[in-house]
Order: sequence, then structure tokens, then C-alpha cells
Amino acid sequence: MRQIPSSQLHLWCCQTLLLSPEFLVRAPAIYLDAQEQVRMERYRFNQHKTAFLASRILLKTCLAEYLSCALSDIRFTLNAYGKPELPPEINPHGVHFNLSHSGDYSVVALHTQPVGIDTEKLDRTTDMLKIAQHNFHPLEIAQLENQPANAPLGLYLWMLKEAYIKYIGKGLAHPLREFYFLLDQHRLHCGSEDKSASPGAALLKIAGGCVAAVCHAPAQLEWHAYSLQDQGVVRVAELEWLAQTAPVDKSTHIPLKAINAGPLL
Repeated sequence: MRQIPSSQLHLWCCQTLLLSPEFLVRAPAIYLDAQEQVRMERYRFNQHKTAFLASRILLKTCLAEYLSCALSDIRFTLNAYGKPELPPEINPHGVHFNLSHSGDYSVVALHTQPVGIDTEKLDRTTDMLKIAQHNFHPLEIAQLENQPANAPLGLYLWMLKEAYIKYIGKGLAHPLREFYFLLDQHRLHCGSEDKSASPGAALLKIAGGCVAAVCHAPAQLEWHAYSLQDQGVVRVAELEWLAQTAPVDKSTHIPLKAINAGPLL
């Protein structure tokens, strides 16, 4: 059974392209329950079906490691706002998790306290200032107005806000205007209108032009990251700090640890 010390936050990553077609053909019967198989088939395009499948393979594989249980034993409940959680009878050590996927990347964050994660591809071309003017805190809007139109700041702020509302477990029921993130070089600042405790937060670069935003309970944490492939070999993930709620050197890599999780099938 794999455990997470309270001083650590674990990230598990999976790139769909690293999963062989043969593996993906066999995987639904092993990793998806009946409802999940129906949900996957509702996707119109194969790339969306594959992305959903890969995210479930990743999520259930890593949870089975921490819960020391069979894949078939893993099930989820929803909180009042629809955030997936683990029922206590299969989660005696209180593992918290959150899943996000974008393009061909899926990432799961795991911690001993609530955690939220959002991922996006940097090639997204959405007009974030227009979105911000209707949804963001005034301080965030002011920061965006001082940036070039093609700057990634708007996307970073959106990801951080998504990660935050997943971290607190309320989703979009929590107004996005009531809290803010500000980026100063590689330092993140977070605040809210109700003066509640600010979370820890980080922006991380993942190989392939994908970025992840993570929110967690305020603390200095040791980060471990794992990359999943169908051969069962877990590589050291190529992650790099972009910004954090504590001073960080952009060139500093997250402390990583390679493991071998064994074959997936």
C-alpha cells in the first residue's frame, strides 16, 4: 500500500499517446464500470472517448496503489456540489484526489487534505480578457489589461480559479469574482473578499505544452510526480515550476521520484 505523508503532494500523469492501441482496446472492460462504459460511448469522437478512458485508467490505477484494493472495488460518491470523493469504507487513510485532463494529457493530484487541479494546453486561443471582464475579480482584470493580448496570464488565472473552486469542493457554485490570484514574476498571491485563509497554489509545466494549476491547503510541500504507461514503467515526469505561492526559481525542477507500478493489465 502506497501512502502519502502529510508533507507531500503526489501528481500522477498520463499521456494518451504513450498507451498502445492494443492496451486501449482491452482497457474498458477492466477499468470502467457499466455506467462509465455507457458514458464513454456517448462521446461522439474517438479522441474524446480515448481521453476519457485514459483519465479513468490513470485515476483508478493510482487510487488502487494508495487504497491497496482491486480496481473493481474503487467507487465514488459526490459531495453536495458534485465533486467526486472516495467513500470512507474504502479510504481509511483519508486520501483526497482531483482529476483533470486536457488534450492527450491527464493528471491526478493526491494529498492528505483537499486538493484541486486544472490542466490546459498552451495553444488555447480563447479571448481571456473578454471572459475575465464578466467573471474575474477586479484586481485580476486590472492585471490582464496591462498584458499583451497573446500573453498566457489570462489562461493561467483561469486555471488557478478552476483549481481553487475544485479545491474547496464547490465548483462554479462559488462566485469567481469573490477571490483572486495575482502573478508577480514567479510568485503567486491569492486573496478573497471574505478574508478566508489563502490556499497554497502552483503553476507547473508538463511536457507537451500542457500546464497544470494546483491548489492545496496552505503549507510547504514536497512534490512527487509519476508518469504512467501501459507497459507498467513509470517514468520521471518532465515537470517544471512556473509560479508558486512561495518564492521559487523558474529553473528549479520539482523534486521527483521514479517508481515502477507494475503492469496495468
